[in-house]
Amino acid sequence: MEITASIGLGLALAVDASVAAFSCGLSSREHRLSCPFKLAAVTGALQGLMPLAGFFAAERFVRYISAWAHWIAFGVFVALGVMFVYNALTETEKTSCCGCAHCAISSWKGIFALGVATSIDALAVGAGLACAGAPADAGTPNLAETIFVPAGIIAGTTFVCVLAAFFATGLFRRLPVKILGCAAGLILIALGVNALL
Repeated sequence: MEITASIGLGLALAVDASVAAFSCGLSSREHRLSCPFKLAAVTGALQGLMPLAGFFAAERFVRYISAWAHWIAFGVFVALGVMFVYNALTETEKTSCCGCAHCAISSWKGIFALGVATSIDALAVGAGLACAGAPADAGTPNLAETIFVPAGIIAGTTFVCVLAAFFATGLFRRLPVKILGCAAGLILIALGVNALL
């Protein structure tokens, strides 16, 4: 796969993670560096690992999970979205993984759940690359070109996009925390509905 195509694929796959990061940035009262970098690292890593998993398990695994993937993403997004809205409306001073009050992601577990929900599509992409990269008359595909380089580019692209989306919310810092928290939750719920549709 060409590098430009891999970057385009990475940008497409990074959309959900970037929107989720934007939501996290909206509901985070403080912009400590550790929180967005943790979020970017986890989502980037999972966006890179999921295509590998899909590629190597294309025949056996993907066809079973693909029927449920949208429900998994829907459940995680809606659960996180409801939690954000609840925290915003009740003004709970919950301490997050980075120590910020009102942070959208309150633990490594939450970051991981968000990372999985935003990277499920990448699993199917990996399976698609397995099919596209191994035509019957071509013999053994070059794994570096077929999956490892694209997976690395997807991971790096997601990392950069997530950081950019998180820090872009600095423009909205003057709005009340309740409004920002509710907006963040509603964005995540909309992502869940979109995944289901």
